[in-house]
Amino acid sequence: TTLGFGVWLLAPELGAIRVGGATVPPWTWIFVGLFLTQAWKSFGLGATFAIVKQSVPPNRLAMGFASTEVFRRIGFLVGPLLAAVLLSTTAGFVAGFRAVLVAALLFALGATVAQHFLYDASEDSIGKSFEGVGGVLADLRTLPATLRPLLVADTLIRFANGMVYVFFVIVVTDYLGVGFAAFGVTLRPDAFFGVLLGVEMVVAVATKLPVSKLAEYTGLKPVVGLGFLVYAVFPILLVNAPADQWVLVALFAFSGLRFAGLPAHKALIVGPAERDAGGRVT
Repeated sequence: TTLGFGVWLLAPELGAIRVGGATVPPWTWIFVGLFLTQAWKSFGLGATFAIVKQSVPPNRLAMGFASTEVFRRIGFLVGPLLAAVLLSTTAGFVAGFRAVLVAALLFALGATVAQHFLYDASEDSIGKSFEGVGGVLADLRTLPATLRPLLVADTLIRFANGMVYVFFVIVVTDYLGVGFAAFGVTLRPDAFFGVLLGVEMVVAVATKLPVSKLAEYTGLKPVVGLGFLVYAVFPILLVNAPADQWVLVALFAFSGLRFAGLPAHKALIVGPAERDAGGRVT
């Protein structure tokens, strides 16, 4: 991920390159950086699920995931707000985004160093060896029956969200073109979008633990269903919203509720798995 931010930062200077008889255009570096920055999701998500699975009693999985999610979402809260500050103090978006990339690179490098020196993996009962692709295929064939409907629903909701999520910034900054002006503060639409993401994360952090506690009494499925409902409704509300800053603040606060069901969602995924198989199931 750190390398990916570095590639993005240097992309304008790298330019086109020749490979054999073909010329690779400069925008290719954007996809190289994208491939690298997404690595933390591919490598880290399964490991996080597995560690929580082996550390928490089965009836406390939702609360266990809620605890880790709160810390993660605090990062998602601070990051967009810092980006909003950097964007608001620069003359244009390009210069501001390069400053954001520098900050992201430094934070990612610090996280890499901290993970290497501060995390003790000696007590883990996972990740000692890789059984090969055959082991992965065997895990897929032996997925618990209770997990299959959830994975179908999860795939559909991720597919639907993936179609629209990356365009939210365009809706706010271009389609609606809404900035912020209140309390003596004036923000361009790009900086205001960072504030909106911060509002979303405030609601996410504030609701995770209470909703996860509620799931211990109501069951996990109603809480997961609530999150799926917000996933479905929010894009429709956003694209039909008036160009009003306070309406957008309210909508992104509503959007934060979709994260309240994530701990219960994760608990449903790894709950049926064997104790040391949570990462593979994920």
